[in-house]
Amino acid sequence: MTYALLFPGQGAQRCGMLHQLPAGAETDRTLAEAADVLGRAVPGILDDANAMRGDTVAIQLALVIAGTATARTLTARAPDPGYCAGHSVGAVTAAVAAGVLDLPDALDLVRLRGTLMARAYPAGSGHGMAGLSGLPERRVDELAAQVRSEGLAVYASNVNAPDQVTASGSLAGIDRLVELARVAGLTKAVPLAVPVPAHCRLLGGVTDGLTARLAELQTGGRLRRPRCGWVGSCRPPPPNRSSNMPPPPKTSRNTSNGSWKPPPRPTPPERRSNALWPYWS
Repeated sequence: MTYALLFPGQGAQRCGMLHQLPAGAETDRTLAEAADVLGRAVPGILDDANAMRGDTVAIQLALVIAGTATARTLTARAPDPGYCAGHSVGAVTAAVAAGVLDLPDALDLVRLRGTLMARAYPAGSGHGMAGLSGLPERRVDELAAQVRSEGLAVYASNVNAPDQVTASGSLAGIDRLVELARVAGLTKAVPLAVPVPAHCRLLGGVTDGLTARLAELQTGGRLRRPRCGWVGSCRPPPPNRSSNMPPPPKTSRNTSNGSWKPPPRPTPPERRSNALWPYWS
């Protein structure tokens, strides 16, 4: 039986999550590796209430650690998943599960990602995200542009469904967008537990630092070919595309050192520019 492992991004975290992992050798191994990389025991530090509310570095690290421990426990019982997929930082967890990255390298990369995001928008800076239901992406885009014309930063970011889009930006901009969207037919608005304006042009500068780090990993032969299909959510599929899962994508191998090299990718849309764009495969 073919099965897939799916890994979430920020917003899925919860207080104490690293104390609620499946008991066993794989969890112990994962926590020990994380402690070696981060220089401290992680449960109770990364996943306390304050960190889970406003520390994007801690949130992202906790999600990768929890996802890796759970995936290792599952694959010890049912080896060889057909696909590993992740959204946002979950794509890094999927990379570990698919054998592309070792956990220490993944944690180092995610720590850098979170640090660059936090440097751009520190905790308490008045930025974040919200989920909007009931309007299509185009309409949310139009309303966000109207809000920006009023001097407030906000963008349509992730497309979760045909009528569910996230907004990223200043909290004041999100509030104004929600106000306009309610008049236009918005059915639900949910603030997300994400302390930075992810997946929009406001964090576009984060990509440069991560691209440089990925280049170092690739040169050192530490990016490997996936053992299975490895999928990240960059853009929605065309409306007429079949819902059947595609076969694992073809990849290329760097013959000089045997390391995996991601195939060339097109430039992503600005509003969904992602700090991990080089990962999508």
